[in-house]
Amino acid sequence: MRNASVSQRPSLNKPHHKLLTGATMDKYPIMLEDGKTIIFISDKSKEEETRLKYRMRALNNLVK
Repeated sequence: MRNASVSQRPSLNKPHHKLLTGATMDKYPIMLEDGKTIIFISDKSKEEETRLKYRMRALNNLVK
């Protein structure tokens, strides 16, 4: 394994999207709290669900 090239090492073969930390390509922005928070999601159809979950999480934090 010492002489193996980088492409032959299984631990170094990662999908391209995993190498792009913080990449927002092919994602949809959702603005929350009047633009204070922006969340990027990959499925546009789950926008309303994401907004609802964020509101519920914020309310739970206020109750505690």
